[in-house]
Amino acid sequence: MRLNLFLPWRGRKSLLLRVFRKIAPSWSASPLRRLCQTACLAAFLWLVFAGGRAVLSADGPKAVWAEGLSLPQMFDPLVGPAASLAAWTLTTALAVGGGVLLGSLLLPRSFCGWVCPLGTLIDAAGKLRWWRGLVKGGRAGGRWTNLRFFVLAGAMLLSAAGFCGAIFGAIPILTRGLMLLGVGQDWQHDADFRFTGMVAGGALAIILLVSLVRRRFWCRYVCPSGAIQSVLAPLQVFRRRVSSACVSCGQCARICEFGAIDGKDFSTLAGRCTFCQACGGVCPVGAIEFSSRPRIKAEAPAAGSPQPAAATADSAGTGLSRRVFIGLSAACLAAGSGLTRLLARGGGGNELIRPPGAAGPEQFDGLCLRCGTCIGVCPSGVIQPAPIRMGLNQWGSPHLNTDFSACLPDCNHCTQVCPTGAIRAMPLAEKKCLRLGLAEVDVAICLPHSGRAECEFYCYDACHRAGHDAIDVGSLRLHTQKDNDGNIDPDSGMLAPVVLPDLCVGCGACQCACRNAYVGQGILPRAAIIVRPLPTGQPPLPQPLPVQPASSPATN
Repeated sequence: MRLNLFLPWRGRKSLLLRVFRKIAPSWSASPLRRLCQTACLAAFLWLVFAGGRAVLSADGPKAVWAEGLSLPQMFDPLVGPAASLAAWTLTTALAVGGGVLLGSLLLPRSFCGWVCPLGTLIDAAGKLRWWRGLVKGGRAGGRWTNLRFFVLAGAMLLSAAGFCGAIFGAIPILTRGLMLLGVGQDWQHDADFRFTGMVAGGALAIILLVSLVRRRFWCRYVCPSGAIQSVLAPLQVFRRRVSSACVSCGQCARICEFGAIDGKDFSTLAGRCTFCQACGGVCPVGAIEFSSRPRIKAEAPAAGSPQPAAATADSAGTGLSRRVFIGLSAACLAAGSGLTRLLARGGGGNELIRPPGAAGPEQFDGLCLRCGTCIGVCPSGVIQPAPIRMGLNQWGSPHLNTDFSACLPDCNHCTQVCPTGAIRAMPLAEKKCLRLGLAEVDVAICLPHSGRAECEFYCYDACHRAGHDAIDVGSLRLHTQKDNDGNIDPDSGMLAPVVLPDLCVGCGACQCACRNAYVGQGILPRAAIIVRPLPTGQPPLPQPLPVQPASSPATN
């Protein structure tokens, strides 16, 4: 059975087609694949920059197609297995990624060659070379050939140690770079956010720039998302076949972006082939086809052409030799304990306030991709990446920075976009009464508590506007004075704010208001009311919000 999706070159004598082939050979050879790549990239960029961005309206915060932001990452074949292994749980991403891996048995590495938006951007970056010889072309093999399997093994080891190794996947890297550097709100106002965003954007820029050294360098030698598909190469149904009609012109090897064609006998390294079929479109004698079984009868070469080369046997393996496999296994076993110890050094996970609906500390580190999607859709900018001082295992993970903003009561965008379930989806009604943390007054620096001056109670106003009324300012009066008779004057002293724990949800509106009012003016060194993580054993839900009774129709 044949599955030829390329446009054959034989018989195309038009001058326009010849010029088009010279300018854009891959478009001319395999236009269907290029159109599919373009459509996938356009859909991804629309989701990131338009569809997934949170907007404000008269009815409150809304997100346009925010849920769609999780789909591209779930399609990454590394995300589902790595996240499920790290958290020891079944995820939706595992089902989607498993479907992609099963599909790669029919269309080998089709995700890399037809879908991946990062691969399409790498292709575009490779076209920006200033002279033709800057980018080395389609030579197969090389010293870095098996590096991607080491990266894949390292990612799975990280997952086994409880840290989501899918952060090295193609789609998470692209999403993280775009979200933290381009879409994240107010990142330039926080040094930690700025540093994390620059690292994420710099990593993405390096991946694109190395394509000027060799075409598809990242995809060929580093990407673990492609390596996990290459492992299934021996089970592929459809493969590239070369018949005895081959005239050894070498055009197929020159156009191959992934180095999947041996330049000596023009056989196929199935573990590297992405089924782009551009080689079939440039073959002048039609000696290449993509089928489930070898061609029985070879076509005769064109008259006057060189003597045909012998039919070549394609390699179905991954390209890993026995020596490399043994070395890879030994290196993975030796690095396992080191990775576990390195991640164990990181602390601070219990000191961070996670977004609403976040999984427990044991599962969150294994499920979170550090992709920045929840950061990008947050309309208030309260969700920010954790700074590196919190430890390598927490760096880049989302947390609520209530110094800069507050979690809006009528927003649940972050609960709708997580691809792995690190932040579970929840309706807005449940999110409104979800307890994120607990506000505490720092009596050492609070103006009325320390007796320095009276306070304008910005914390109380912000909490009241948020609809929680968890701060009381009328029941506590400090630093009172006595009258001439020795009795306490009830009108003396200063009113001081008191947090009502049963009503506080930890949204951070009080802390942000206090900081903006007093820290910004240099009156206080930091906010006098701070939201802390919930103490151990504290129930995550406060008392249920009162339900308003439905209005009954008027009676005469």
